Amino acid sequence: MVNNLLIVESDSDRLFLEVLISHLNLSVEVGKPICLVEDFECLEGLSERNITLKLQNEKLDKYDKVGILVDADSEGIANRVELVRRAILAAGATSAPECMNERVLCPEFEVEFAIGVMHLNGFGELETVLKEIKAQPSPYADCLNAWKACLDEQGQSIKQKDFDKFWLNNYFRYDTCSLAERGQAGKKCSKAAAFKKEGIWNFEHEALDDLKFFLKLFG
Repeated sequence: MVNNLLIVESDSDRLFLEVLISHLNLSVEVGKPICLVEDFECLEGLSERNITLKLQNEKLDKYDKVGILVDADSEGIANRVELVRRAILAAGATSAPECMNERVLCPEFEVEFAIGVMHLNGFGELETVLKEIKAQPSPYADCLNAWKACLDEQGQSIKQKDFDKFWLNNYFRYDTCSLAERGQAGKKCSKAAAFKKEGIWNFEHEALDDLKFFLKLFG
C-alpha cells in the first residue's frame, strides 16, 4: 500500500514524475497538482497561499511521508524552500524542513514532510530540465533559436520560460513523432504521450540527481 504522497506544482510535473518514479521503481502517489488548469489561483505564480490551501485540503493523516516539489524558477532554491516552509507552518505545523531534500517529522499531522525543488544549476523549472535531458536529435525544436534571435533583434523578445515551453512542444510534435504518428497528433504526439515514450529522455543525466535524491526519500 502506498503511504507516501508527492504534491507537485502542475500537471506537467505530475506526468513527468509518474514516469520517473516508475523508472526508479519507487512507490509514491503523485497527487492532484497545486496549480490546476481550471483554477485562477496560480495565474500570477505559485504563492504561499496556494500551497497552504493544498495542504489544508489534503487528508494528510492517510500518509506517512509527504513531499512538496516546486520549481526554482528565477527565485532560486533557498527562496523556494523558504516559501514552502512558511506554507507548511501556515497550514498548522510547528516544524518544517529548512533545506531541500530534508525530511522532518510534523507531530501535528503525524507526517514527515520533505521539500524538493526542480532546477537546473539552481534555477529554472521542469521545462528547463527536460531540454537538458532530451535524448533525441532536436532540429525542429532547435531551429526556434533563430526565430527567438530574430524577435530579439526587433525588440520583441519572448520570456525564456515561454520559449522553453514552445521548444518542448516542437520536440514532442516533430522531433520525436513519426509522420504516421502525426496523423494522430492529439493522441501520439501530446505531452502525456511524449513523457511515456522510450528513448527520448536520458533518465541517467546528472541534471536529475537532486530530483532522484528527493524521490528516494520516499522509497
